[in-house]
Amino acid sequence: VVPTAMTVVVADDHPLVREATVARLAMSLPRARVVEAAGIEDLQRLVTSVDGIGLLLLDLNMPGCHGLSALVHVK
Repeated sequence: VVPTAMTVVVADDHPLVREATVARLAMSLPRARVVEAAGIEDLQRLVTSVDGIGLLLLDLNMPGCHGLSALVHVK
């Protein structure tokens, strides 16, 4: 039985950081489903529409949030 793949959210406003993170995740977790958020609005949309998020990699200084305030939006 093959377990279902984990969903990983990469939330960062810098495209190169997201690209490098997604590439590394593809090597480390080849069966993971990776979705990207470029800002807090994207992150809010993903959190409400994507089921089974197992991991969130969050930039703590994106436009629209500062520090841990992004976690309030996620919660």
